[in-house]
Amino acid sequence: MTAPALLVELNRRGVRLELSGGRLRFDAPRGAMADLLPDVARFRVALVELLAAPPEPPRPAPAPTWRDVPAAAIDRATRRIRIASCMTAAELHHCALIMACLEHGIEPPESEVITNQ
Repeated sequence: MTAPALLVELNRRGVRLELSGGRLRFDAPRGAMADLLPDVARFRVALVELLAAPPEPPRPAPAPTWRDVPAAAIDRATRRIRIASCMTAAELHHCALIMACLEHGIEPPESEVITNQ
């Protein structure tokens, strides 16, 4: 067993482990730690280090791209453009995609990225 695995097991058993003045303290249901006390003693230093370490910051979500624009938004934009335009199908699709991106606050693609679909 490793110190992180021990923390997971203690948590699963309802044991609250905390640091207080650099000392390891726990609150556990009766009998929850009986078989784990030797492991807690063996990994005491590692458990203290794990609990003292600052939590990792959450990773930011990746920024949406033009590929994340819902197809329905592109269809709506296509209908709006088609009414007032005599564009080719590729030009129409490209304009619709740009409009849909802008509606959703997503960076529109570069013109060379778009291919006829």
